[in-house]
Amino acid sequence: SWSSRRSVAKKIVRSRFDAALIGRLSLGPYWKKATTDERKRYLKTFEVALAEYFLEVFSGYAGEKLQVVRSSQDSRNPKYFIVHSLLRQANGPKAKVDWKLRKAGSRFVAVDIKIKGLSLIHSYKRYYTRYLKRHNGDIDKLIKWMEAEIAKGKAKRS
Repeated sequence: SWSSRRSVAKKIVRSRFDAALIGRLSLGPYWKKATTDERKRYLKTFEVALAEYFLEVFSGYAGEKLQVVRSSQDSRNPKYFIVHSLLRQANGPKAKVDWKLRKAGSRFVAVDIKIKGLSLIHSYKRYYTRYLKRHNGDIDKLIKWMEAEIAKGKAKRS
């Protein structure tokens, strides 16, 4: 069911992604302008939005295999590691997927994903900063819009 898939997606985002860092970087310069309350509400909403995004993206996959090609330390920042992989689609071309990871205690968490060269953070940042520019930097309005989009997605998949 979608409810159980949604629960799994949330657990994966919480345990395998640095959603707070991804969310903060996705706001770009607006992060510094946000109040403490706006930051908390935004990050809570962003985590749900990220889980919904992965739920939507991966719901269409079946039979694909992710092959790790190699990994290396990020040359620009040695606290990050890049895992280069290929997503082998059942009846289609291979897609290059690069995972940017950092150590979090005894495990690694993803801080960005590039699919076919397109960064998750840069995509969100471009989208959110455009929205905020059109709405005079109103972060509360962005949060309400995000909540409405999440609700639409849930309604579509229930």
